[in-house]
Amino acid sequence: MKWRLVAVFGACALLGLGVGPALADTDPTYPVTSATDWTTGPQHDWQNGNAGGNYTFQAGMSSGPVNRALTRWPQHYNPASLFQNLAGESQAATDSTFHAHPDLPYDDVGDAGSPDFMPDWNHNGVYGDPGDFDADTDSVMDSAAFRYPCPQLDGSVLYETTDGSCKPATDSTATFKLGEAREVKIVDARGYILDATLWLPGDAVNGAPGPFPGIVYADGFDSRQDSYYWFAMRMARAGYLVLTYDPAGQGESEGTAYALYDSGMAPCQIGGACRDLQDAVRWFVGDDIAPVPRQESRATPPKNPAYVPAGDNLTNPVRNLLDTSRVAVSGNSMGALAVDDYTYGLGVGSGGDGRPLPSVRAAVPMSGIGPMKASVPIQLQTSDYDGQALATPAVGGVPTGDPSFGGVGYPATKNGYDQLRAAGLGSDALSLVVLEGGTHLDSVDIPYATRTAWSLTVAGDSALDFIDCHARDLADACQRAASPRPRLSRSFASEQDADGPAGPEPSRCITVPDQANINQSPTDFAQAETGHPVYNCTP
Repeated sequence: MKWRLVAVFGACALLGLGVGPALADTDPTYPVTSATDWTTGPQHDWQNGNAGGNYTFQAGMSSGPVNRALTRWPQHYNPASLFQNLAGESQAATDSTFHAHPDLPYDDVGDAGSPDFMPDWNHNGVYGDPGDFDADTDSVMDSAAFRYPCPQLDGSVLYETTDGSCKPATDSTATFKLGEAREVKIVDARGYILDATLWLPGDAVNGAPGPFPGIVYADGFDSRQDSYYWFAMRMARAGYLVLTYDPAGQGESEGTAYALYDSGMAPCQIGGACRDLQDAVRWFVGDDIAPVPRQESRATPPKNPAYVPAGDNLTNPVRNLLDTSRVAVSGNSMGALAVDDYTYGLGVGSGGDGRPLPSVRAAVPMSGIGPMKASVPIQLQTSDYDGQALATPAVGGVPTGDPSFGGVGYPATKNGYDQLRAAGLGSDALSLVVLEGGTHLDSVDIPYATRTAWSLTVAGDSALDFIDCHARDLADACQRAASPRPRLSRSFASEQDADGPAGPEPSRCITVPDQANINQSPTDFAQAETGHPVYNCTP
């Protein structure tokens, strides 16, 4: 922490001394104002009547956990039946105690995602009340309607109506378009039961023949799916079938945090999470999941990942609606590292079980760089202050981790991007998108998370355009994906190599930096302040 404070004070001192004459369009206050951009998200949460804060406190921290315990525990801890399933109840208690994060058995204590992106799980006509969280975390396989979100740059969320416009949820005259969320369970290769959700666009629910393109999204560490419901809903609004899931060891899935690791998945450093993404994609497209030994001793035997009747897995109930030739993968933080690893498996020709992986048309890792191959079109996303502290701004341009092992933040992500290009292998597009002012939580939607007000809009629209370009071959989306958009970084270049590392074209700047920020190295900071920002893409 000391080096961070020194870097901050050093940057401010440079501003005060004025390192060379700044150009007329260089704002000397920008490094300070930019470094506080991550407060705009929490500010909006507060200004919005604290509805999100009240929801997450009630659903995740106060009356919600108590009520869930009073309702659920008698079903499991009745002395008359407890000893009939003592091994299962003991394992459930162990899983919750050593989960990422620790929980109460059959309960969820802590963060609850934003009510703006919650389906009506309890079917009372109200979207995003604490009862929806209760229904979302129970053992019943629910289905629920959800509205199509239109996140705005100011942090507000509108919803798409049947006439194509986006209006506030409070507009009583509006008729909102609806999709459907369906809870499912997936047995992974190690025999853990994963909690998952299918997200269907309204057309798929209402009988349109399809097939529909698809996306699988992977959680970050110590999180639940509901932190990323915003992404699933945004993609479903655009016509995608989406699968979200909790990897073994966190969320509502089986396993202790030890399940997030798996030594059989080298070079991935969080091998359990990487294996679970591969299994989730296989389940999504209808491929078999081959059993592998698990490395965690448990009181209960593993489930059989074969499909019924031979095993315990149910097939994807909407597999017939899915265009398996047009599937993409995305994820945040740990989930981004799993996406990176998926591209690695495609590049070397096999996944963790030694079999070829299902093909995908695009990969969008958000805030995580690890061993990967330019085997498919890839859009790397990061933010100005994405870095080691995760929830607070990174400063000083110090790389966090080495791309050979995995890291976060602009320096590590840029290094990884350049390494892929330097390898000269792969002819698919490679893109680097840098969001303005944000931190590592820019793709997480929890009330009062330290992220910018505009992060979900920019991250979601950037990902959608890139995926639409490569999964649907939409020319206008390709153009948008390679064009500037509001709230991209002004200090680090966003760029794209359209013909990939093996192609003759250079990496072209989507944006050219024109301001300094305190997450640049001192040398780069000084050059930016004197009107000579550092970048190596071609304008």
